Amino acid sequence: MNKFIPLLLNTVLILFPFMAQANWVEVIGKSYIENDDIEQARRNAIDDALLNADFQYGVHVTNQYEIVDGKLVNASTVADQRTKENTDFELANEDLNDDELIIGLRVFIDGLTQNREPRNLYKKQILVPQTVVLAPQQLAYGQINQFGSSISKKLSTLIDEQSKTAYSASYPYQKLDFTPSKLSTNNERLPQWLGVKTESQYVIIPELIDASSEQTSSFGLFSSTNRQFQLKLSLYHSISGEKVWQKSYSTQAEWEFARNQIVTTTTNLFWSSEYGEKVSRVLQQAARDLGRFVSYRSLMGQIIAKKQNKLLLNIGRKNGLNVNDTLKIILKRDLPDRLQAIRLIAESSEAKVIVKQITEDTALVEWLDHSRMESIQIGDIAIAR
Repeated sequence: MNKFIPLLLNTVLILFPFMAQANWVEVIGKSYIENDDIEQARRNAIDDALLNADFQYGVHVTNQYEIVDGKLVNASTVADQRTKENTDFELANEDLNDDELIIGLRVFIDGLTQNREPRNLYKKQILVPQTVVLAPQQLAYGQINQFGSSISKKLSTLIDEQSKTAYSASYPYQKLDFTPSKLSTNNERLPQWLGVKTESQYVIIPELIDASSEQTSSFGLFSSTNRQFQLKLSLYHSISGEKVWQKSYSTQAEWEFARNQIVTTTTNLFWSSEYGEKVSRVLQQAARDLGRFVSYRSLMGQIIAKKQNKLLLNIGRKNGLNVNDTLKIILKRDLPDRLQAIRLIAESSEAKVIVKQITEDTALVEWLDHSRMESIQIGDIAIAR
């Protein structure tokens, strides 16, 4: 199903000085349709296409829009501080492939060149532990085993395959007993501790909310069994310990296996079934959403060692750092509140460092201004933008 929806909108693009020739470019955005909500899928696909415009052509599109009857309307622009230049884009085509919505977006870029250098993409590590199954008795029907580990393993693989700005630290057989509560005095300590142990920038907590099954019948005879899949993902920042993102996903499909058949979720037999394919699509969309969310956030590392004007950071080549990259330092201060919970206070600093050496996991940086070293401590934050 192809549709051509001509619609020009003003938007704001960050154009780089080395671009020399104007051109129209086309970018693709994709999204799976959840619960027959095609409007939300269209919005996700447009956001995905705009993000790809940033990745592929070195431009940043900031815009707000509404979708009415499948069209973009009431568009407004947000000017970036570095440039006020405007351009146009249009929704060129829309395609539906099973449950996946694919849109093509044409963007007019002033000063585009074919040989420009790609934008440096900093990548954030996301720790993915075993998925928590909240109602394990629901897995008795079909004798499903290892489902929590299989969900996390699949999600980790999809994050690695699809995201340009994130990669996983996969621990599918490590179960976390983490239930945040306002009554806890150290609510954020577990994500922080895990971040230190694994050098991850984020920790995601997957929770399987519903995997119940329901038998359907017609004319009094048993017909089929439908099984639910409802997953909640909660993303925590490992430095502050705060929850920064949360989203729930759901789908359902026919359960093709017999009631007494033991189903191992690590096999192709499960993932090639109708239910397994639906679960895989949900996880694929979740990986896209995660990658899109962290792409808008700066890469943050911490100082793990200090000697004179040299500092060692817990981010490195696998995060996209390169020699001669410049990073900004933020001072981290812990402040206990009235309930003795530790609050993170960030103090602005004018100090900057430059990368001199890198390994896969670390970066050795040097101070650009030695006079600002006195206030820097191990545990302070380095930001790469």
